[in-house]
This record gives sequence, C-alpha cells and structure tokens, in this order.
Amino acid sequence: MNCADIPLRKCKYETTPVQRVPEYINFPSYAKTGIVEHSESTYEIKDEATINKMKKAGKLAAQCLKLCLENSKENTTTDDIDKMAFDFYIKNNAYPAGINFHGFPKTVCASPNEGSAIHFFFFFFFMYHLSILLLYEPRIMLYLQNCDECDVHLSAIANVLRHNLLVCHGIPNLRKLKKGDIITYDCTVFVDGVFGDCAGTTGVGEISEKHKKLINVSKECLYKAISVCRDGQKFSEIGKIITEHAEKNGFKVIRDFCGHFIGKNMHMFPLIEHHYPNGHGDNDRMKKGQIFTIEPILSEGSVNIHTWKDQWTVCTNDNSFCSQWEHTILVLENSAEILTDCE
Repeated sequence: MNCADIPLRKCKYETTPVQRVPEYINFPSYAKTGIVEHSESTYEIKDEATINKMKKAGKLAAQCLKLCLENSKENTTTDDIDKMAFDFYIKNNAYPAGINFHGFPKTVCASPNEGSAIHFFFFFFFMYHLSILLLYEPRIMLYLQNCDECDVHLSAIANVLRHNLLVCHGIPNLRKLKKGDIITYDCTVFVDGVFGDCAGTTGVGEISEKHKKLINVSKECLYKAISVCRDGQKFSEIGKIITEHAEKNGFKVIRDFCGHFIGKNMHMFPLIEHHYPNGHGDNDRMKKGQIFTIEPILSEGSVNIHTWKDQWTVCTNDNSFCSQWEHTILVLENSAEILTDCE
C-alpha cells in the first residue's frame, strides 16, 4: 500500500488526504505497509556511529517541533502546521515518521485543548448547579464516589459542554486554532536509519494563568527528570521526580503513556514510566550509551482516558486540559545529553 492510499478514519473534523513521500527518501520498514516491526533488543547501548546518527535525527525532530510551536497562531489549522512539518522533513531528506506508523495518516500528532470561553461558562454553570444539588442531597455524592460508570457520565457531559480537550495522538485537521487553545505536537523523524522523537505544548494567543502553569509545570517535570539521569541511576527515579513535582503543583500524571528506548526502531524496550510507584525495580538502572525518551503528560483533572473512533485521538474521561513535553536523551557517565534540544 502506498502511503498516499492510507484510509482516513472518521474524525470529528475534516481532514485532507495523506501526503505522498518522494521515493528518493529513505523509508522505514513500515512506510508502505503500516506494519511496524518490533525490536527484540532491550536496554540497548548505542555505539558511537549510531549515537552520531541519533544526534542528527534528534536535531531534525527538535527543529520541526520548534516550527510547529512557533506557527500555532489564531486561524491556522493543524493541517497547515502538518504540511509545514512534512515540507521541512522532505527538504532535509528525512522521512516524516508519523506517516503510516501503525496506519497514522499524518506527519505529526497535533492535540489541541480547545479553550473557548463560552464552553467554560456553560461548564461552570453546570458545576455550580450540581454543587447546589449535592449540598441538599448528600446521597448523590455517595453514589458518585462509588459508581464505576461516573467517568463515562462525566465524559458525556464534558463532551457537550467543553468540546475537545486532547491528551495525545490527535490527527491534524481543518479546524482553525482559536485564542485560548493550548496544543501539543509530537514530532518524529526517520533519517539515516534511526528515529528522532520529541514533543511540546504551546498556547494560542492569550491563555489563562492556570494553563500557563500547566504547560510550565509539565516542562519542569521533564527537565527535573533529565537532571538526575546518569550512569547507574535507577529508572524509577524518573517517575518519582515527575510525580512529586506534578502533584505539588496540583496536577496529575497520565499513567497510560510511557517513554521508551529509541534507535533503529521508534519504540524499543524497556518503557520509561512517568508515575510513581512504578514497575522499575532497584536493579533497573541506566547505563552510559543508552538513548531513550522521557515524555510525561500532565492533566489538570482525571487521569482516566478513552480513545475516539478514529482509533488514535485520546481524551481524559472528564475532558481535562493536558500538556506534554518530551525529549530524547543520551545517558552519560555523570549526566545526560538532550538530543532534541532546539532552544
């Protein structure tokens, strides 16, 4: 199957056809089939030649992310941004790694949190009257606290009142960005036989102080985690530091999405857990020459999630605003080098 023939799954907003990657570009194995080969390597330590290739890939991914963030203006569509990212990669003789990765139809993941003021008005109008009801009928609160289906009910209400507030893996489309939105881009690239991967969040126009804080704290979580990475460090420390800083600032860590080792495959084992306690044991330690991503997603509310019918787009069940930052890093003897830094 040619990448231009990838079937577009039903989305909430209109999308454009998949862009055709020129044949002179070096394709990853999944480019024409959508079938991703899984790496059997775990805890891989890279040689110097591979590290140099990873640095090039990381730089391209970081430059693409910067391009996406800087061009997220009012009335621009995420489809516009995706085309910019596609053109940037092709100009640099690199494959837009999002295209046909497990069938994904676009270059980047674009996950907006729609911040329209009128939806907040109706949301708080609803919450105000709900609080009055709970005040006079406490049995309702007891029911809510013990009801396994409450997240589903909240999701239905939130979808009506607050539109689309995405966690990750949004498909670029023709909806125009609006003042007050915040949006996350996940940028991946394949060049010289290896992958680069990074992500970041920005606001569109003027955004609320709370959402500025959400974006800043999620970025701080990432950098605090990177600051402790070194040869011999426990992988569990990453989740511990991220969770402590997020919760101290009133946010929660989405548990369902992890960092990962990366190299000749985009996703390699082990996965890097951002929550704490986590599954990393005391003997699960970093070694010099390992390359992996750290990519925490913070939510202002629920950490329970669901996926749209397009099989990609993920939202929290209460439609909370979310923010994500991601870097690919190289473990050194006493520190870590960020391979996707473009600031």
